Amino acid sequence: MARTTATQANTEEGRDGAAPAPDYQRKYCLVGAGPAGLVMGRALVHEGVSFDWFERHTDVGGIWDIDSPGSPMYESAHFISSKYTSSFVGHPMPDDYPDYPTWSQIRDYIRDFARAYDLTRHVTFGVSVDRAEPLPGDRWQVTLSTGETRIYDGLIAAP
Repeated sequence: MARTTATQANTEEGRDGAAPAPDYQRKYCLVGAGPAGLVMGRALVHEGVSFDWFERHTDVGGIWDIDSPGSPMYESAHFISSKYTSSFVGHPMPDDYPDYPTWSQIRDYIRDFARAYDLTRHVTFGVSVDRAEPLPGDRWQVTLSTGETRIYDGLIAAP
């Protein structure tokens, strides 16, 4: 069973910066720089957690980037939920976006979120995780598309 750790991010002190950051000793592997990966990346950075982040494509966006390998996106696609209920916390969609934005507006919004929180500097682009195997002691052996193998204290899959 995977272990979890306490967090300061969701406390009143954590939001206003008054509480000292926890001293994390473990290192994690974050896979994917789509919306879920970006939310997780922002939280890990905010918490001061050590991690390596890999994205197989050359930019953030996940399935919302029509050029990303494996993206099911098509030219006439639109968001199926309202921009008012589906934005990132603390980062609303632009006022000039329609209630149900196009795929390219969502892609641009996701990229703007990554820029606003300076997340792309943490991502290793063009590298995928080809294999991840659990090891004794709640650790993971991760093999990258570069052929390199690394050991991590945890694996976060957010493709």
